[in-house]
Amino acid sequence: MEKFGVPFKQSCNGCDFTCIQNMCIQKRLPFKGIENGEVIFHEALTPAQKDEFKADMAAIHFEVIDRKAILTVSKIESFAIQWLHRDAETETRNCSDFLADKLCLTYNYISDFYAAGTNGTIKQFCIQHTIERAKRMLRNLRLSLEDIAETLHYSSKAHFCKQFKDVTGVTPKAYRRAVLRKRRRNRFCFGIAKIRKKYNFSRKKYND
Repeated sequence: MEKFGVPFKQSCNGCDFTCIQNMCIQKRLPFKGIENGEVIFHEALTPAQKDEFKADMAAIHFEVIDRKAILTVSKIESFAIQWLHRDAETETRNCSDFLADKLCLTYNYISDFYAAGTNGTIKQFCIQHTIERAKRMLRNLRLSLEDIAETLHYSSKAHFCKQFKDVTGVTPKAYRRAVLRKRRRNRFCFGIAKIRKKYNFSRKKYND
């Protein structure tokens, strides 16, 4: 059976999805259920019902999301990631020019559209994505901080270290030390578990 879903997001804390169901029943909408961030209906809403539903959702602190807007935001992020993983020798355009060329839109429009859809900026998204890449690379002890900074297209190691600390609250070296401590702790716990397993087995065998 075909499902008709309307995506939404919660605009404030303290709301229960039950209020959506109650509102739909009160408005006599063909409510079916809520799945994965979507209100599911048995049949498609008319344009008038959609407008009223959007207003009613806002009144109970939920925001109806435009599906086309979601796809556009996703496309912007996809192209931004493509630029972040660029080969600096062959891709010399900056991020704003790259996105404008890929989407055939002005960067000001792209930037405003993204900010309206996510309450964040493209720059913030790029920085967060880059820092997540840096975290994965820092787990590889064979990579120096200089190697990581160069791979991630930072102008210098100092710039990389500063931005990493600004975002995470710790330096890359401190993050790497924490990763090492966690690995040693996991190995230690694994070793203890093996000893306990062996001891329990031996004791059982001895008692038998």
